[in-house]
Amino acid sequence: MQDEVITSPHNAVLKRARKLRRRQQREAEGAAFVEGIGPVWQAHESDTTIDVLLVAPELLTSAAVQSLIEDVARSGARVAQFTSEAFSSVADRDNPSGIAAIVTTRNRTLEDLAVEGDSTFVALNEIGNPGNLGTIVRTADGAGGAGVITVGDSTDPWHPNALKASMGAMFTVPVCTVDGVDDLLSWCSDNHVAVVTTSARAPNDYRSVEYPPRKLLLFGSEGEGLGDDLVARGDMAVRIPMEGKTTSLNLAVAVGILLYAAR
Repeated sequence: MQDEVITSPHNAVLKRARKLRRRQQREAEGAAFVEGIGPVWQAHESDTTIDVLLVAPELLTSAAVQSLIEDVARSGARVAQFTSEAFSSVADRDNPSGIAAIVTTRNRTLEDLAVEGDSTFVALNEIGNPGNLGTIVRTADGAGGAGVITVGDSTDPWHPNALKASMGAMFTVPVCTVDGVDDLLSWCSDNHVAVVTTSARAPNDYRSVEYPPRKLLLFGSEGEGLGDDLVARGDMAVRIPMEGKTTSLNLAVAVGILLYAAR
């Protein structure tokens, strides 16, 4: 690790990290800003390239983190040290962990997904909330999902809130994007992946059906859900019964329920 500790919040690395809060900048650079011990660790252990590791020694309390820093440095990445004040100027947490990274991103496509006999995929049509997306990716990781697919005009998987909510799962679960539903359904047909659509108006209780071993669970956006035309294009359609006065669940909660039911 370099000896110099940077004190200025206007340092070039910090300026770059701030710019990466914007999607346009992330797409232009093919990079993202990742904050927190877990996400940085997962990024390092995956095939993601860490360009710069940002460290605030005063905020570090774990010997395991020191080992991570040394390992990243040995990989050839630049390690930049900052005072706690300078680091906090770019941190998105009330009690920053003292470690973050600027990483190289790669936009996956459907062709990057491995389709096996019991693969379960999640597809999200025009999802708008990056926190929901990150939570869904984290849930897919826990439930053994084979991949998460965003469809159409959806939020950016590399949005800081998506990365934060995923707790590092964005680097362990394949997440890809596709332009439209037609492309997605064609891929499912070509790979013999059954499509399970979801709607409060679907005829089948999610607990009453037998899910095929190779499947894709298709969800609509947070506000609109799936239109009836899309629901009808699936191989089966399921609903989650609502017992109270609310008419729907948070999207990430609904995905979690169906992921575990389908698995």
